Order: sequence, then C-alpha cells, then structure tokens
Amino acid sequence: MLYFIVFLSSVYLYIHKHSMYVCIYTYTGNSRTKNL
Repeated sequence: MLYFIVFLSSVYLYIHKHSMYVCIYTYTGNSRTKNL
C-alpha cells in the first residue's frame, strides 16, 4: 500500500512538472506570436 502511494505521488509530480513546462512553453509561444 505504501509503495502504491509513493508511486502515485511520483507520477503526479512528474505530470505536474511536465504540465508546468508545457504551460511555460505555450505562454512564451503566445508572447512571441503577439510580438510578431
């Protein structure tokens, strides 16, 4: 049970970090297109 919780937390952190990178990438892309 403890291993399952640790697995879920690690997956959640990985997805959260990935989504944060995607948000930053899309934000910078939108700002670049607006500047053009």
